[in-house]
Amino acid sequence: YQRRVHGAYHKAREKFKDCDRIASASPNPNPELSIRINLQLGKLSIIFGEAPTALDSLDKATKLHEKYFDDDYHELSNLLWNTGDAYLLVGNSQKALELYERGLTVVKKNLGEDHPNYGVFLMKKGEALFKQGKKAEAIQILNQSEEKLGLKGKEHPRYTKVLLILGQVYLDSGNLDKATSILEECLKILTVIHKENDHPDIAETALYLSMVNLKKQNSSDARNFIEHSRSILRKSSLPNTNPIFIMAEEHHKAIMARR
Repeated sequence: YQRRVHGAYHKAREKFKDCDRIASASPNPNPELSIRINLQLGKLSIIFGEAPTALDSLDKATKLHEKYFDDDYHELSNLLWNTGDAYLLVGNSQKALELYERGLTVVKKNLGEDHPNYGVFLMKKGEALFKQGKKAEAIQILNQSEEKLGLKGKEHPRYTKVLLILGQVYLDSGNLDKATSILEECLKILTVIHKENDHPDIAETALYLSMVNLKKQNSSDARNFIEHSRSILRKSSLPNTNPIFIMAEEHHKAIMARR
């Protein structure tokens, strides 16, 4: 777990696989431990961009949850969140939306609407709606999420994620000025939180700012932002199969092709 937290993704995945083999072979299986192991394996597979593998691990964890625990089990919201993310990764935004909506129900029942996780599931619901092309609905839900998470402070780790998704929605809608202002605010907050200026979230924000500037015909700014993004990603421990890593390389090629 510490290896995953500190970005040693390859080593972390091998260790969790070892844990899963040991737990599965145990004569006295511990379902809670197996759920946690497979949840972590699912998260890591998402980081690697391997959605089918993620779904296998998360499905195993979900079946164990359904067999042994009720909806008030504390890992259920994590399962719903990450399984939804895996379905988004394979392009099944409807299944993801259903899981995020269930997550909202579970969090509301067990923790209340004021809990940060409620704002997080609103964010994920907004992202799923955006992937379905329902931009107006997505903006409405994302604004609700921004309001709830903003009450916890703009330094909340998920607040900037809301801004990042909102920026993408406005970019896709052609409202480039709005996208710019939101993404610039996101970048400003992230550079305060991550003073080393080397966090993957900064790279992702810079990537979308590059896309906005390219659409605005600001080629110089577009190049500067994408180079900043790629520099962070190359120095990070993210695998080159990560979706953001792939998007950055593809966008860089598109910029170079225009020169």
